[in-house]
Amino acid sequence: MIGKSAFGVGSLYVFFAVFSPAINILAQMVAIHLYKGLFAVGFSIFVAAAAGLPLRRLLEKRYISNFVSDGLAHDGGLILISSFMGVFTTGVFWILGFSVHLVSANYSMRYFGGFVDLASGYCVKYRLNKESVFAANVRSVLV
Repeated sequence: MIGKSAFGVGSLYVFFAVFSPAINILAQMVAIHLYKGLFAVGFSIFVAAAAGLPLRRLLEKRYISNFVSDGLAHDGGLILISSFMGVFTTGVFWILGFSVHLVSANYSMRYFGGFVDLASGYCVKYRLNKESVFAANVRSVLV
């Protein structure tokens, strides 16, 4: 197993930054396969976000931040903070994803654009969570 050195955390982070968007894109592909109606693109992005959020949260919390909550209520409060920040960043990346789809009208390009959006979004969300959600001083604010 990779240690908790800067190289180890960085390696884990890169792995998660590739793995999490791959799960997201796979969920989009399944959703598009199951529903091909008028709202297929929006539906696929929503399904993918619902599949990716818990996974990303668990991986970051456990392996990147080594964060241990003070209980279910504390963890719930942190999830709310993280989700609130995520709504804004996710909105930006959804707009980028829709833009790539509209410009190319090609699912392969939409998935490629989505992967790039997700990877960059993962980096932004990681920094936001590290600075605010998983920071030690947040414990005292929520408890």
